[in-house]
Amino acid sequence: MQQVLAYDNEVCAETSHVEHTRHLSPHQNRQTHTPTACRPETCSRFSNSLNPCDQDGVEGGGFRSVMGRSEMRTKLVLLGLLLAAGTAGSTAMAGSDANQVRLSGLNEDPLVLSTTGTGQFRARVDETKQEITYRLSYSALEGAVTQAHLHLGGSAQSGQIIVFLCTNAGNGPAGTQACPAAPATVTGTLKATDVIGPAPQGIAAGEFAEVARAIRAGAVYVNVHSAKYPAGEIRAQLGHNH
Repeated sequence: MQQVLAYDNEVCAETSHVEHTRHLSPHQNRQTHTPTACRPETCSRFSNSLNPCDQDGVEGGGFRSVMGRSEMRTKLVLLGLLLAAGTAGSTAMAGSDANQVRLSGLNEDPLVLSTTGTGQFRARVDETKQEITYRLSYSALEGAVTQAHLHLGGSAQSGQIIVFLCTNAGNGPAGTQACPAAPATVTGTLKATDVIGPAPQGIAAGEFAEVARAIRAGAVYVNVHSAKYPAGEIRAQLGHNH
């Protein structure tokens, strides 16, 4: 019995034979199927990518090769998509920096304070848009909250005000929001027009780029002031190292 297999108008012959065993009756013949063999002259007419025979002339090698290349192309495409997504994410984050810090009286300067007050400050600095989006939370202050700012200064320094976050003292620029009684959360977006200085420390009003540079250097801190501690009850340093 001969079975014919066609590959793109080329023919490979598959042969099989029936083996009769003298101990079996004709109705119990056992059929043995031999492996498919392709004619060498047929295989040679196929291109390497479509050849149904492998190097030994056995059917299937070419298809395994095609499937292997197909899987490789799929992996390469997926890798390319992942790389593209990573590049897009890096591009989206270019010029943007995030900070999240916890405020405590133990961070105050020049005198460390042991106070029940605590807080959290989150900020995203976008240098492209020249804005800082922030969220300030504070609770358990020992004195009534009076105002909160970003100051220019290192971890062991007391500096002047860069921007107001909120105030109840009536000393902030027009439009500065009030500080709610603790526990409370204050949110907002600061722009270059909100930067008031400090000029004595080298930052002129409106110099947003200088503020962003100081934040990256760890030279800006957030301070929440209270009636009991006018110089600041809880504080935290911004920057990657804090």
